[in-house]
Amino acid sequence: MHIYLLRHTRPDVPPETCYGQSDIDVVESTFRQDLEKLRETLPLDQIQVIFTSPLQRCDKLARSLHHPRATYITDQRIRELNFGRWELMPWSQINGKELQQWINDFRHAPAPGGESHMDLYKRAEAFWQDLMRREEQHILVVTHGGVMKSLLSLILEMPLEKSYAIKLSYSALIYTHYHENAPQKVNFLCRG
Repeated sequence: MHIYLLRHTRPDVPPETCYGQSDIDVVESTFRQDLEKLRETLPLDQIQVIFTSPLQRCDKLARSLHHPRATYITDQRIRELNFGRWELMPWSQINGKELQQWINDFRHAPAPGGESHMDLYKRAEAFWQDLMRREEQHILVVTHGGVMKSLLSLILEMPLEKSYAIKLSYSALIYTHYHENAPQKVNFLCRG
C-alpha cells in the first residue's frame, strides 16, 4: 500500500495567529505554485482514493489534485486540532496562564473549549486503522500539520511529543509504503 500524506498550502491568515479548525482559505499566489510542484511530484494517475479534511484549505487542494478515476472522500477525523476559544486569536493575546497550562501538558490539556493533542491523536489513529483495512493500493491523504504529526507518531512508533519536533511546512508531502500493515518506508518528498 502506497500512502501519501499531504499538508495543505499556506493559509490566508495573519502571521502568529492561532488557527486549527477555523475554515480559512489559502493564499492564492502560493497555492498555484505549490499545486504545480505537487502535480509534478505525485503519481496522480495512480491514486485510487483521496481522503481530505473538510476544511477548505485541504478540500481545495484535494479537488485540484483529484484524478477522475480516484474516489474522493471527506473525513472529519483528519481535521486540524480544535483550539476552541483561541481560534483566530493572535498568540500574543491569548491568556498567559491558560497558554502556559496548555504548553506544560499539550498532550492532555485542551485549549479552552477545544481539544487536546491526545484527542486529535485518537481521531487520527482511528482514521489510520480504517485506512489500513482498505483494498486500494495508492492513497492520498490531504490534511493538516497536527494530523500528520500524529500519524507520524503512530507510523514511526515515537512518543507524540517527539513528533511535534518535526517541522512540516505548508504543502509538505510524506510518502509511506506499507506491506502487510507494517511500514516499509517513510520518505519526505517535499518539505514545501
